[in-house]
Amino acid sequence: MMNAPMRVLFRLALVAACPLAGVVAPLAARAEVAILAGDLQSLSAITQPGWNGLGLSVDVVSSGTQTLQTTAAGTSAGITATLDGGASWNGRGPDRDRSAVLGTSFNDVVSDLWFNRQMTATLYLSGMTTGTSYTLRAWHNDSYSVNEGAAAGGGTVTPGLVGGTVTSATNGTVTNLRGTQTDAAFGITTLVFTSTSSTAAITFTRNGGAFVGIPMSGIQLTTAVVPEPVVNGVLVLGAVGLFAARRSRGRTVDRLP
Repeated sequence: MMNAPMRVLFRLALVAACPLAGVVAPLAARAEVAILAGDLQSLSAITQPGWNGLGLSVDVVSSGTQTLQTTAAGTSAGITATLDGGASWNGRGPDRDRSAVLGTSFNDVVSDLWFNRQMTATLYLSGMTTGTSYTLRAWHNDSYSVNEGAAAGGGTVTPGLVGGTVTSATNGTVTNLRGTQTDAAFGITTLVFTSTSSTAAITFTRNGGAFVGIPMSGIQLTTAVVPEPVVNGVLVLGAVGLFAARRSRGRTVDRLP
């Protein structure tokens, strides 16, 4: 059996050899993973980096229901998305007197848009995971430089949800901004919800505004991924096992004749 000085030396050796034993690394920040990042624009517009450019012809009536391409993460999760605009959609972009937006983290998203002549649109989602929290953001800017275009009269956009429990919701604003701006200048429709079904329907309803129609510049759907805590379990178990083995061998030797 080890005497007192030997036990002290052994413990010091353990600390030196396993300085992280039993230490739990702090949790990393919650990472937002984009499932859908659709830059809604005309065919000739510039796409926001990292987003899927979803272009429609200008002044050509397109189907009221458009399939939105999901990100690689969304496709892997089996999620599909369609945007129903009632009668039709039109793509509108820089080829029709629209100016670029500068100074924001989403410049190219809000420099162009899709537009319909309804006061509502619905995003249909499938492949959702029940119990998972999602965040939906949408932008409604028309950077038309001749007059206010589709954003005439402003107004707000109210989100609604079927297929989930709403955690928080923020109305968006219909804007006619261009040139150098800030993120805060754009009223983003935001909906945080927990899915209660494999499908969900999110509505966007425009309230107010002199121009009949709803502009949709971009749609983003994300989910939060919480990293696992890192525990140095191998070192802990190794140190404990080594110490136990040393003690066991000491007792065995003591019991020998």
